[in-house]
Amino acid sequence: MMTVGVLVLTTLKDRHTQRGTGGLLAVPKMTIGFSEIIRDAMRSFEIKYITDPLDKSCEYVLASLVSWYDVYNLIVTLGGARPPYKLVIGGPGVINVWPLAPLIWAACVGRAEGLIERIIAHDQTIPNVWYRDDPVGKMYSIGQATRRIGDGREYEGAIGCPRKCYFCEYGWKYQYQSFSGQYEEYRNNESFFSDVDFKSRGSATAGIDGLTERERYIVNKPLSTDAIIEKLGEHRFRDNYRLKLFVVTAYPFTDGYDFDEWAATIERAAKIVKNKITIMLSLSHFCPMPFTPMEEERVLMVERKQRAPTQVGKIKWMTYLQGTTYSSAAYESLLYRGRSGDDVVGFVSNNAPSGKTAWKIADAFPHVIEGGYIPAGNIVRPYNVENGKRDYKRRIALMNAIDIENKITYTTKRAHGKQRKMVPVTMTGVVIEIITEGVLLVLSGDGKKEAVIEGNILRGDIPAFSVTQIKCKQKSLFCDQT
Repeated sequence: MMTVGVLVLTTLKDRHTQRGTGGLLAVPKMTIGFSEIIRDAMRSFEIKYITDPLDKSCEYVLASLVSWYDVYNLIVTLGGARPPYKLVIGGPGVINVWPLAPLIWAACVGRAEGLIERIIAHDQTIPNVWYRDDPVGKMYSIGQATRRIGDGREYEGAIGCPRKCYFCEYGWKYQYQSFSGQYEEYRNNESFFSDVDFKSRGSATAGIDGLTERERYIVNKPLSTDAIIEKLGEHRFRDNYRLKLFVVTAYPFTDGYDFDEWAATIERAAKIVKNKITIMLSLSHFCPMPFTPMEEERVLMVERKQRAPTQVGKIKWMTYLQGTTYSSAAYESLLYRGRSGDDVVGFVSNNAPSGKTAWKIADAFPHVIEGGYIPAGNIVRPYNVENGKRDYKRRIALMNAIDIENKITYTTKRAHGKQRKMVPVTMTGVVIEIITEGVLLVLSGDGKKEAVIEGNILRGDIPAFSVTQIKCKQKSLFCDQT
């Protein structure tokens, strides 16, 4: 029986260590997905764990990449050189294959259960597997789940996500399946914010993914300020509840970090929250991920801002240093948006993640930071990302129009016997005029387009929204469409 190796990566970079502080692990980092793949492989092959990256005892070696940390660890573990065996990579961290081409023999994009024997047999008909000798320009799919996996202690509660937040690669990569009747990837106490149950546990983890309602609206995160306050008001069962909230920050349409609205939200919530609760904000710097409507966006190079613990009534909130920074976002963007001609392996081999390295990336690979192109373009998207991109841009334009009306002092002039307030503003090549009689004129290179307010509904060339969204910034952005 053939022996297949399993590479044990050197842990040089993860959420808790910096380069040089790690060492060889006794066993690989075993996710339930990789455990499933090894169980598949054991049906046909002997398995040998390899701790020496130059080990020549196996012709084929498997490596699991969970995140960009593992992509980095792989490159550094191999010294930036092709190993003396045929290296097969897979896992959630395999998103952009082409920069790793100098090191690997094959790569599985997406799910790999049931495929290991075929991959090692060099079956080039597998639609989601890249081989070193594939023809240039070949298109690949993303492998979707064929079965639920688990090891008896941990199991998949769901695959993919029913929400389609515009920044989230996971929600746009896999077709959604739920095995438990609700969203939960594993039994990790993580849920949507709206599903947090203060009665069931003493802690919970959820994502709000924006410090402001404007940010959440633009990235298609359906969570209003009022909904946050209402949910926090449900906490009345025990003291010292701990709520960890993931927050994406430094979106490309912002100036970075703005805690003012969040602080005001907590002030309002504190008026109805009667039991102690600690809210920890894990701030993650936005990184444009392939397969998402925001894949072509830029990385905003701004320093992370932290907030010291603040007590407001029964609510104590703070930020803490687990989330990513702009240096992490720049490095991740290099690995996941690098092009086939970029010497990513050579750069990574000589530059550890840091703030200085982030600026080196901006100099050496400006396209990786600035965006404006489709990364990993040889991979077919399972969802219509282009529709998401159009809606994302429309939401930005709508929010900009609201900002314009709220911030600019109008000039008044008489036209056709009526008083009009005119606000001519150039915004990404579009001139907008807001008129008090209830007409929003959009002037573009294609000529004049008109959207008319009828009663309290805005109708026309842009989708219909409640007029309060146009006139009142204080109103919720998440009212019903007509």
